[in-house]
Amino acid sequence: MRAVLLYLTCLFISSLHVTGQDITDTLFYDARWSICERPAATYYRIGTMRIDSLARYIGPAQDFYMNGTPEMKATYSPLGDLHGEITFYFPNGNVKIHGWFNNGTMTGKWSYFNEDGTLRAAFNCADERTFTPLFLRNKKGKVLLENGNGKFRIRTSDYDDIIYPTDFSWEGEVRNGLKEGTWKYTALFTVFGPQRSTQFRKTVVSENYVHDKFMRALGNPEDNVRERKVLNRPFKYFTLYPEKFEALERLHSDFIFARTRDGRYQLRSFLVARRPPVIDEAPVSPDQNFALLIRVLGNAMTKKEELRYYRHRPPGRNFSGFSYELLQLYATPKNIPRYDAKIKFTIMPNRTIGNIEIIGKIDEQLKGIITYYLSRIRNLHYTGNPLDDDIVLNLKTSFQSTNAFYRGSIVLNRL
Repeated sequence: MRAVLLYLTCLFISSLHVTGQDITDTLFYDARWSICERPAATYYRIGTMRIDSLARYIGPAQDFYMNGTPEMKATYSPLGDLHGEITFYFPNGNVKIHGWFNNGTMTGKWSYFNEDGTLRAAFNCADERTFTPLFLRNKKGKVLLENGNGKFRIRTSDYDDIIYPTDFSWEGEVRNGLKEGTWKYTALFTVFGPQRSTQFRKTVVSENYVHDKFMRALGNPEDNVRERKVLNRPFKYFTLYPEKFEALERLHSDFIFARTRDGRYQLRSFLVARRPPVIDEAPVSPDQNFALLIRVLGNAMTKKEELRYYRHRPPGRNFSGFSYELLQLYATPKNIPRYDAKIKFTIMPNRTIGNIEIIGKIDEQLKGIITYYLSRIRNLHYTGNPLDDDIVLNLKTSFQSTNAFYRGSIVLNRL
Protein backbone atom coordinates (compact mmCIF):
# COMPACT_ATOMS: atom_id res chain seq x y z
CA MET A 1 0.00 0.00 0.00
CA ARG A 2 1.39 3.39 -1.05
CA ALA A 3 -0.28 5.36 1.73
CA VAL A 4 1.17 8.52 3.22
CA LEU A 5 2.47 6.94 6.41
CA LEU A 6 4.08 8.77 9.27
CA TYR A 7 7.53 7.42 10.05
CA LEU A 8 6.84 8.17 13.71
CA THR A 9 3.41 6.52 13.69
CA CYS A 10 3.52 4.91 17.12
CA LEU A 11 5.07 7.85 18.96
CA PHE A 12 3.24 10.41 16.88
CA ILE A 13 -0.32 9.17 16.79
CA SER A 14 -0.52 7.44 20.17
CA SER A 15 0.26 10.71 21.93
CA LEU A 16 -2.42 12.61 19.99
CA HIS A 17 -5.44 10.80 21.46
CA VAL A 18 -7.13 11.44 18.09
CA THR A 19 -9.56 9.00 16.48
CA GLY A 20 -10.43 9.36 12.82
CA GLN A 21 -9.66 13.06 12.53
CA ASP A 22 -9.85 14.50 9.01
CA ILE A 23 -7.93 17.74 8.48
CA THR A 24 -8.66 19.64 5.28
CA ASP A 25 -6.15 22.43 4.88
CA THR A 26 -3.28 23.87 2.84
CA LEU A 27 0.17 22.38 3.36
CA PHE A 28 3.33 23.89 1.91
CA TYR A 29 6.20 21.89 0.40
CA ASP A 30 9.77 22.80 -0.49
CA ALA A 31 11.56 21.96 -3.75
CA ARG A 32 12.16 18.38 -2.53
CA TRP A 33 8.52 17.89 -1.52
CA SER A 34 9.23 18.04 2.19
CA ILE A 35 6.62 19.71 4.41
CA CYS A 36 7.67 23.24 5.27
CA GLU A 37 6.20 26.65 6.04
CA ARG A 38 5.26 29.19 3.39
CA PRO A 39 8.53 31.23 3.36
CA ALA A 40 10.53 28.14 2.30
CA ALA A 41 7.92 26.72 -0.07
CA THR A 42 8.04 25.95 -3.79
CA TYR A 43 4.61 24.26 -3.90
CA TYR A 44 1.45 23.96 -1.85
CA ARG A 45 -1.25 21.30 -1.57
CA ILE A 46 -4.96 21.57 -0.87
CA GLY A 47 -6.32 18.26 0.38
CA THR A 48 -7.58 16.21 3.29
CA MET A 49 -5.30 14.28 5.65
CA ARG A 50 -6.89 11.57 7.78
CA ILE A 51 -5.21 10.86 11.11
CA ASP A 52 -6.14 7.70 13.01
CA SER A 53 -3.68 4.85 13.52
CA LEU A 54 -1.92 6.22 10.43
CA ALA A 55 -1.72 9.59 8.73
CA ARG A 56 -2.58 9.69 5.03
CA TYR A 57 -4.21 11.77 2.33
CA ILE A 58 -7.73 10.79 1.26
CA GLY A 59 -9.99 12.02 -1.52
CA PRO A 60 -9.12 14.72 -4.07
CA ALA A 61 -5.73 16.45 -3.76
CA GLN A 62 -4.45 19.39 -5.79
CA ASP A 63 -0.87 20.64 -5.82
CA PHE A 64 0.02 24.14 -6.99
CA TYR A 65 3.06 26.22 -7.82
CA MET A 66 3.37 29.22 -5.53
CA ASN A 67 1.81 31.52 -8.13
CA GLY A 68 -1.40 29.46 -8.02
CA THR A 69 -0.87 27.51 -11.25
CA PRO A 70 -1.87 23.82 -10.86
CA GLU A 71 1.06 21.37 -10.55
CA MET A 72 -0.94 18.15 -10.10
CA LYS A 73 -4.48 16.84 -9.71
CA ALA A 74 -5.04 13.38 -8.21
CA THR A 75 -7.31 11.33 -5.96
CA TYR A 76 -6.46 9.13 -2.97
CA SER A 77 -8.46 6.13 -1.80
CA PRO A 78 -9.75 5.90 1.82
CA LEU A 79 -6.66 3.80 2.55
CA GLY A 80 -4.37 6.56 1.29
CA ASP A 81 -3.43 5.03 -2.06
CA LEU A 82 -3.38 7.03 -5.28
CA HIS A 83 -6.30 5.80 -7.34
CA GLY A 84 -7.74 6.82 -10.68
CA GLU A 85 -6.70 9.51 -13.13
CA ILE A 86 -3.72 11.77 -12.40
CA THR A 87 -2.42 14.80 -14.29
CA PHE A 88 0.73 16.89 -13.80
CA TYR A 89 1.19 20.37 -15.26
CA PHE A 90 4.06 22.62 -16.34
CA PRO A 91 4.25 26.14 -14.85
CA ASN A 92 2.80 27.46 -18.15
CA GLY A 93 -0.34 25.37 -17.60
CA ASN A 94 0.32 22.73 -20.27
CA VAL A 95 -0.05 19.06 -19.35
CA LYS A 96 3.25 17.47 -18.31
CA ILE A 97 2.20 13.90 -17.40
CA HIS A 98 -1.08 12.02 -17.68
CA GLY A 99 -1.71 8.53 -16.35
CA TRP A 100 -3.65 6.25 -14.04
CA PHE A 101 -3.22 4.56 -10.66
CA ASN A 102 -4.98 1.46 -9.38
CA ASN A 103 -4.79 1.35 -5.57
CA GLY A 104 -1.30 2.84 -5.52
CA THR A 105 0.08 1.05 -8.59
CA MET A 106 0.78 2.74 -11.92
CA THR A 107 -1.38 1.15 -14.60
CA GLY A 108 -2.46 1.59 -18.21
CA LYS A 109 -1.10 4.23 -20.55
CA TRP A 110 1.16 6.96 -19.19
CA SER A 111 1.96 9.92 -21.46
CA TYR A 112 4.76 12.44 -20.96
CA PHE A 113 4.87 15.78 -22.78
CA ASN A 114 7.31 18.57 -23.53
CA GLU A 115 6.52 22.05 -22.29
CA ASP A 116 5.32 23.08 -25.77
CA GLY A 117 2.70 20.31 -25.69
CA THR A 118 4.43 17.80 -27.99
CA LEU A 119 4.46 14.16 -26.91
CA ARG A 120 7.80 13.10 -25.45
CA ALA A 121 7.19 9.51 -24.33
CA ALA A 122 4.37 7.05 -23.71
CA PHE A 123 4.41 3.73 -21.85
CA ASN A 124 1.94 0.93 -21.17
CA CYS A 125 2.29 0.02 -17.50
CA ALA A 126 1.45 -3.15 -15.62
CA ASP A 127 3.10 -1.39 -12.67
CA GLU A 128 5.80 1.23 -12.19
CA ARG A 129 8.61 -1.33 -12.83
CA THR A 130 6.88 -3.36 -15.54
CA PHE A 131 6.26 -1.18 -18.58
CA THR A 132 6.61 -1.15 -22.37
CA PRO A 133 7.44 1.96 -24.41
CA LEU A 134 4.88 2.94 -27.06
CA PHE A 135 6.40 6.26 -28.12
CA LEU A 136 9.85 7.80 -27.57
CA ARG A 137 11.26 11.16 -28.62
CA ASN A 138 14.79 12.17 -27.57
CA LYS A 139 15.94 15.58 -26.35
CA LYS A 140 16.89 16.61 -29.89
CA GLY A 141 13.31 16.04 -31.04
CA LYS A 142 13.98 12.84 -33.00
CA VAL A 143 11.24 10.20 -32.78
CA LEU A 144 12.81 6.85 -31.84
CA LEU A 145 9.63 4.79 -31.52
CA GLU A 146 5.98 5.39 -32.38
CA ASN A 147 2.65 3.60 -32.46
CA GLY A 148 4.06 0.79 -30.32
CA ASN A 149 6.10 -0.66 -33.18
CA GLY A 150 9.80 -0.71 -33.97
CA LYS A 151 13.28 -1.10 -32.59
CA PHE A 152 14.74 1.58 -30.36
CA ARG A 153 17.76 2.52 -28.32
CA ILE A 154 17.75 5.21 -25.66
CA ARG A 155 19.91 6.64 -22.93
CA THR A 156 17.92 7.00 -19.75
CA SER A 157 19.75 10.28 -19.09
CA ASP A 158 17.62 11.74 -21.93
CA TYR A 159 14.58 10.91 -19.79
CA ASP A 160 16.08 11.76 -16.39
CA ASP A 161 12.80 13.20 -15.08
CA ILE A 162 10.83 10.12 -16.19
CA ILE A 163 12.97 6.96 -15.87
CA TYR A 164 15.15 6.20 -12.85
CA PRO A 165 18.04 5.46 -12.60
CA THR A 166 19.56 7.61 -15.33
CA ASP A 167 22.97 6.03 -16.00
CA PHE A 168 21.89 3.31 -18.46
CA SER A 169 21.31 2.80 -22.15
CA TRP A 170 18.44 0.54 -23.08
CA GLU A 171 17.49 -1.13 -26.37
CA GLY A 172 14.79 -3.48 -27.57
CA GLU A 173 11.94 -4.10 -29.99
CA VAL A 174 8.18 -3.55 -29.68
CA ARG A 175 5.55 -5.08 -31.98
CA ASN A 176 1.94 -3.99 -31.64
CA GLY A 177 2.69 -2.70 -28.15
CA LEU A 178 4.30 -5.96 -26.98
CA LYS A 179 7.91 -6.73 -26.11
CA GLU A 180 9.62 -8.88 -28.69
CA GLY A 181 13.09 -10.35 -29.27
CA THR A 182 16.24 -9.31 -27.41
CA TRP A 183 16.29 -6.45 -24.89
CA LYS A 184 19.62 -5.18 -23.56
CA TYR A 185 20.45 -2.96 -20.59
CA THR A 186 23.87 -1.31 -20.58
CA ALA A 187 25.22 0.54 -17.55
CA LEU A 188 27.55 3.54 -17.54
CA PHE A 189 30.38 3.17 -15.02
CA THR A 190 32.64 6.00 -13.88
CA VAL A 191 36.11 5.48 -12.40
CA PHE A 192 37.46 8.51 -10.57
CA GLY A 193 41.21 9.11 -10.60
CA PRO A 194 43.34 11.75 -8.87
CA GLN A 195 43.42 14.03 -11.94
CA ARG A 196 40.64 12.82 -14.22
CA SER A 197 37.74 10.44 -14.42
CA THR A 198 37.13 7.74 -17.04
CA GLN A 199 33.88 6.14 -18.11
CA PHE A 200 33.00 2.84 -19.74
CA ARG A 201 29.81 0.99 -20.63
CA LYS A 202 28.95 -2.64 -19.97
CA THR A 203 25.85 -4.67 -20.84
CA VAL A 204 24.62 -6.02 -17.51
CA VAL A 205 21.49 -7.90 -18.60
CA SER A 206 20.15 -9.32 -21.86
CA GLU A 207 16.51 -10.55 -21.99
CA ASN A 208 14.44 -12.46 -24.55
CA TYR A 209 10.69 -12.06 -25.17
CA VAL A 210 8.16 -13.77 -27.43
CA HIS A 211 4.85 -11.88 -27.81
CA ASP A 212 5.48 -10.05 -24.51
CA LYS A 213 6.20 -13.30 -22.66
CA PHE A 214 9.51 -13.34 -20.78
CA MET A 215 11.59 -16.35 -21.83
CA ARG A 216 14.96 -15.96 -20.13
CA ALA A 217 17.72 -13.50 -19.30
CA LEU A 218 21.49 -13.50 -18.94
CA GLY A 219 23.45 -11.43 -16.49
CA ASN A 220 26.84 -10.15 -17.74
CA PRO A 221 26.18 -11.59 -21.22
CA GLU A 222 29.39 -10.14 -22.71
CA ASP A 223 31.67 -11.70 -20.08
CA ASN A 224 33.26 -15.12 -20.29
CA VAL A 225 31.00 -18.12 -19.72
CA ARG A 226 31.91 -18.49 -16.06
CA GLU A 227 30.85 -14.91 -15.30
CA ARG A 228 27.47 -15.14 -17.01
CA LYS A 229 24.37 -15.80 -14.94
CA VAL A 230 21.06 -17.25 -16.08
CA LEU A 231 18.19 -15.16 -14.68
CA ASN A 232 14.67 -16.52 -14.36
CA ARG A 233 12.89 -13.21 -13.99
CA PRO A 234 12.81 -9.87 -15.85
CA PHE A 235 15.24 -7.07 -15.02
CA LYS A 236 13.05 -4.71 -12.99
CA TYR A 237 15.72 -2.16 -12.15
CA PHE A 238 13.99 0.88 -13.65
CA THR A 239 10.99 2.75 -12.31
CA LEU A 240 8.59 5.34 -13.68
CA TYR A 241 7.23 6.16 -10.23
CA PRO A 242 7.16 9.99 -9.88
CA GLU A 243 9.93 11.10 -7.55
CA LYS A 244 7.76 13.49 -5.55
CA PHE A 245 5.65 10.65 -4.16
CA GLU A 246 8.65 9.04 -2.48
CA ALA A 247 8.91 12.13 -0.25
CA LEU A 248 5.15 12.55 0.19
CA GLU A 249 4.61 8.94 1.24
CA ARG A 250 7.31 9.11 3.89
CA LEU A 251 6.01 12.48 5.07
CA HIS A 252 9.43 14.09 4.68
CA SER A 253 9.62 17.38 6.54
CA ASP A 254 11.87 20.40 6.74
CA PHE A 255 14.76 20.29 9.22
CA ILE A 256 13.03 22.99 11.27
CA PHE A 257 10.55 20.35 12.47
CA ALA A 258 13.23 18.45 14.40
CA ARG A 259 12.34 17.23 17.86
CA THR A 260 12.89 19.91 20.51
CA ARG A 261 15.15 19.55 23.54
CA ASP A 262 12.12 18.88 25.74
CA GLY A 263 11.08 15.98 23.50
CA ARG A 264 8.23 17.64 21.61
CA TYR A 265 7.53 16.36 18.09
CA GLN A 266 7.13 19.61 16.20
CA LEU A 267 5.71 18.07 13.03
CA ARG A 268 2.89 16.52 15.03
CA SER A 269 1.91 19.75 16.72
CA PHE A 270 2.24 21.64 13.44
CA LEU A 271 -0.02 19.29 11.47
CA VAL A 272 -2.71 19.06 14.11
CA ALA A 273 -2.61 22.49 15.76
CA ARG A 274 -0.44 24.54 13.34
CA ARG A 275 2.00 25.35 16.14
CA PRO A 276 4.97 27.18 14.52
CA PRO A 277 8.24 25.21 14.69
CA VAL A 278 11.46 26.63 16.11
CA ILE A 279 15.16 25.74 15.97
CA ASP A 280 16.12 24.98 19.55
CA GLU A 281 19.59 23.51 20.11
CA ALA A 282 20.87 25.78 22.93
CA PRO A 283 24.56 26.27 21.98
CA VAL A 284 26.86 27.17 24.90
CA SER A 285 29.61 29.20 23.14
CA PRO A 286 30.13 31.58 20.20
CA ASP A 287 31.74 28.70 18.27
CA GLN A 288 28.68 26.54 18.80
CA ASN A 289 26.53 29.47 17.67
CA PHE A 290 28.46 29.56 14.38
CA ALA A 291 28.20 25.79 13.94
CA LEU A 292 24.42 26.07 14.33
CA LEU A 293 24.25 28.98 11.88
CA ILE A 294 26.18 26.90 9.33
CA ARG A 295 23.62 24.09 9.60
CA VAL A 296 20.70 26.50 9.37
CA LEU A 297 22.02 28.46 6.37
CA GLY A 298 23.24 25.34 4.56
CA ASN A 299 19.78 23.81 4.76
CA ALA A 300 18.20 27.13 3.80
CA MET A 301 20.21 27.19 0.57
CA THR A 302 18.74 23.86 -0.55
CA LYS A 303 15.25 25.41 -0.56
CA LYS A 304 16.18 27.16 -3.79
CA GLU A 305 14.86 25.23 -6.81
CA GLU A 306 18.23 25.24 -8.59
CA LEU A 307 20.06 24.00 -5.46
CA ARG A 308 17.60 21.34 -4.30
CA TYR A 309 19.70 18.34 -5.37
CA TYR A 310 22.88 19.48 -3.64
CA ARG A 311 23.57 18.09 -0.21
CA HIS A 312 24.63 20.15 2.76
CA ARG A 313 27.11 18.33 5.00
CA PRO A 314 26.87 20.03 8.40
CA PRO A 315 29.79 20.43 10.81
CA GLY A 316 29.85 18.95 14.29
CA ARG A 317 28.42 20.90 17.19
CA ASN A 318 31.90 21.87 18.37
CA PHE A 319 33.20 23.19 15.03
CA SER A 320 35.54 26.13 15.73
CA GLY A 321 36.65 27.47 12.34
CA PHE A 322 35.90 30.79 10.64
CA SER A 323 34.96 29.45 7.20
CA TYR A 324 32.83 26.54 6.00
CA GLU A 325 31.73 25.14 2.64
CA LEU A 326 27.93 25.03 2.74
CA LEU A 327 27.43 23.32 -0.64
CA GLN A 328 29.61 21.74 -3.32
CA LEU A 329 28.25 22.51 -6.77
CA TYR A 330 29.32 20.22 -9.61
CA ALA A 331 27.94 21.95 -12.68
CA THR A 332 28.81 24.08 -15.68
CA PRO A 333 29.82 27.66 -14.83
CA LYS A 334 26.62 29.17 -16.27
CA ASN A 335 24.49 26.98 -13.97
CA ILE A 336 26.27 27.93 -10.75
CA PRO A 337 24.55 30.84 -8.94
CA ARG A 338 26.79 33.74 -7.96
CA TYR A 339 26.46 35.04 -4.41
CA ASP A 340 28.49 37.63 -2.54
CA ALA A 341 26.41 38.93 0.33
CA LYS A 342 26.81 40.02 3.94
CA ILE A 343 24.35 38.73 6.53
CA LYS A 344 24.24 40.97 9.59
CA PHE A 345 22.26 40.45 12.79
CA THR A 346 22.39 40.69 16.57
CA ILE A 347 21.96 38.02 19.22
CA MET A 348 19.48 39.60 21.59
CA PRO A 349 19.39 39.26 25.42
CA ASN A 350 16.42 36.89 25.09
CA ARG A 351 18.75 34.65 23.02
CA THR A 352 16.92 35.14 19.73
CA ILE A 353 18.10 36.94 16.59
CA GLY A 354 17.18 40.54 15.77
CA ASN A 355 18.23 43.44 13.53
CA ILE A 356 18.62 41.17 10.48
CA GLU A 357 20.11 42.88 7.42
CA ILE A 358 21.18 41.12 4.21
CA ILE A 359 23.02 43.15 1.58
CA GLY A 360 25.06 42.43 -1.54
CA LYS A 361 24.68 40.05 -4.46
CA ILE A 362 21.75 37.84 -3.48
CA ASP A 363 18.21 37.41 -4.79
CA GLU A 364 15.12 38.47 -2.87
CA GLN A 365 13.79 34.92 -2.54
CA LEU A 366 16.91 33.68 -0.79
CA LYS A 367 16.92 36.80 1.41
CA GLY A 368 13.42 35.90 2.55
CA ILE A 369 14.29 32.26 3.18
CA ILE A 370 17.37 33.14 5.26
CA THR A 371 15.47 35.78 7.25
CA TYR A 372 12.71 33.27 8.01
CA TYR A 373 15.09 30.62 9.37
CA LEU A 374 17.17 33.06 11.40
CA SER A 375 13.99 34.41 13.01
CA ARG A 376 13.05 30.89 14.18
CA ILE A 377 16.28 30.21 16.11
CA ARG A 378 15.89 30.11 19.90
CA ASN A 379 18.24 29.84 22.89
CA LEU A 380 21.45 31.00 21.24
CA HIS A 381 24.48 31.65 23.43
CA TYR A 382 24.41 35.31 24.56
CA THR A 383 27.51 36.94 26.09
CA GLY A 384 26.53 40.60 26.34
CA ASN A 385 29.74 41.42 24.44
CA PRO A 386 29.12 43.12 21.05
CA LEU A 387 32.21 41.37 19.65
CA ASP A 388 30.40 38.05 20.11
CA ASP A 389 26.77 39.10 19.75
CA ASP A 390 26.93 41.40 16.69
CA ILE A 391 27.37 38.90 13.87
CA VAL A 392 28.55 39.51 10.31
CA LEU A 393 28.67 36.57 7.90
CA ASN A 394 29.77 36.53 4.27
CA LEU A 395 27.96 34.19 1.86
CA LYS A 396 30.02 33.80 -1.29
CA THR A 397 30.39 31.55 -4.34
CA SER A 398 33.90 30.37 -5.13
CA PHE A 399 35.15 28.36 -8.10
CA GLN A 400 37.70 25.67 -8.83
CA SER A 401 38.51 24.00 -12.14
CA THR A 402 40.54 20.83 -12.79
CA ASN A 403 40.94 18.46 -15.73
CA ALA A 404 38.26 16.21 -14.25
CA PHE A 405 35.45 18.63 -13.42
CA TYR A 406 34.36 22.21 -12.82
CA ARG A 407 33.31 22.82 -9.25
CA GLY A 408 31.69 25.69 -7.45
CA SER A 409 31.26 26.13 -3.72
CA ILE A 410 28.99 28.28 -1.62
CA VAL A 411 31.07 29.28 1.37
CA LEU A 412 30.07 30.93 4.64
CA ASN A 413 32.72 33.06 6.35
CA ARG A 414 32.59 34.54 9.84
CA LEU A 415 33.90 38.11 9.68
